[in-house]
Amino acid sequence: MEYEFRRDFINGKSIANFTMGHEAFSPWLEQEVGDDLTKVDSLLAKLENFNNKSQSTEQIIGKEYSVTFSYDDVEVVANNSLDPLTVPEQLEDDIDDFEQNTSAVCGREDFIIMLQSWYEFIKR
Repeated sequence: MEYEFRRDFINGKSIANFTMGHEAFSPWLEQEVGDDLTKVDSLLAKLENFNNKSQSTEQIIGKEYSVTFSYDDVEVVANNSLDPLTVPEQLEDDIDDFEQNTSAVCGREDFIIMLQSWYEFIKR
C-alpha cells in the first residue's frame, strides 16, 4: 500500500492519496479522521490493544465511511455502498470501478504504520 500526504495550500486542508486498490482510505482519512490528533490516538490505541487472534472484529461507524478491524486486517467501506443487486444492468460494467473507490482492505500492521504517518503529518 502506497500513499502520499499533502496540504491544500489554499485552505490548509490535509489530503491523502492512496494507490489503486486502496483509494477508499483517502476519503476515510480526510472525512472521518481529518486533522483530529485525538481520533488518531484513539484508533491507534484500539488497534494496538487488539493483539489477540481470538478476538473477533471491531467496527467503528462514521458519517460517510466505516472501518472494521480484526487481528489480521482492516477494512474501510463507504456507508452508502450500493448493493450489487440494485445496480442497473447498463452500469454493471462500471461497478468494479465504483467498488474500488468505496472499499479497501490492508493488513493491520500496515494500517497502524499509515495512521502513525498521518499523525506525524497532521501534527506539523
